[in-house]
Amino acid sequence: MHNRNHPQHNDAQPPATIRIEAHRLVIDAESTYARFTSAFGTGPAIELERIWEYSEHAGGQLFAHRPDRPLTANELALDSGLPPVDLDRPWFTDSHRLAEGLVRAGFDVTYTHLAHDGGHGTFCEHLRDIGVLSIGEPVGITAASYPQRGHLALSLIEAPAPGSCRRLGSVVLPAGHYLTCANSTWYSWRLRAACRIASVPSADTVTAIPETQIDRITATCNQCAASWTAEHGALLFTPNPDSRAREWHFRDATGRDPFGFDCPSRSCTGRIRFTN
Repeated sequence: MHNRNHPQHNDAQPPATIRIEAHRLVIDAESTYARFTSAFGTGPAIELERIWEYSEHAGGQLFAHRPDRPLTANELALDSGLPPVDLDRPWFTDSHRLAEGLVRAGFDVTYTHLAHDGGHGTFCEHLRDIGVLSIGEPVGITAASYPQRGHLALSLIEAPAPGSCRRLGSVVLPAGHYLTCANSTWYSWRLRAACRIASVPSADTVTAIPETQIDRITATCNQCAASWTAEHGALLFTPNPDSRAREWHFRDATGRDPFGFDCPSRSCTGRIRFTN
């Protein structure tokens, strides 16, 4: 089931966004996710995205069931013993936990971890987690909110009284492979992009996608073609081996605008642009 999947690189893939802020350069995490989904995606993951919308509802709880039998509001309110997907609180919304909960509910589901950012030395605004959720059979998921119970999970408290449940909706998640991209928050991961894919790629294939690296930024002059690289979150740009230029620091750049700087070479009137 876990076959190598070769991405199709093409000029239509969206570039990663590098923002110039007052005291730093920032690689936009979601623009790198667009690169991943453009390279591997075979279609949207609408059902998976709806599940995450439901799970982020205040007091939301997810229940797994067979796709031909969605749960009614009465069943949810009476807590009929159906196994909840173990997203115990709505902010624990990552693919790995969803897979664990569905396995406990008896479904054929696996999660393959592909890439995870370390905690230091990057230019990205968020840490990222990339993986594949593999669904072996269609899964029904019904979402409900329990406003009288706040954010507590149904599985951790006594059954709520009839009428205290609001059924948010049901989704049938089709069988297949889903590439998922998540941002780190202070305490968990949040899904930010997803797509259907043909098969599970190797980790090396994923990390080789152009413009998804976040530990370095390259600066290039559009006139003299000199280039420099900054690495591991530091803002000192050192000239590349084939470039006859001097090093420079972000704080010393002149002519700043939303897109770049003046070339630091004194004899050049070009402009610096950034890529990763």
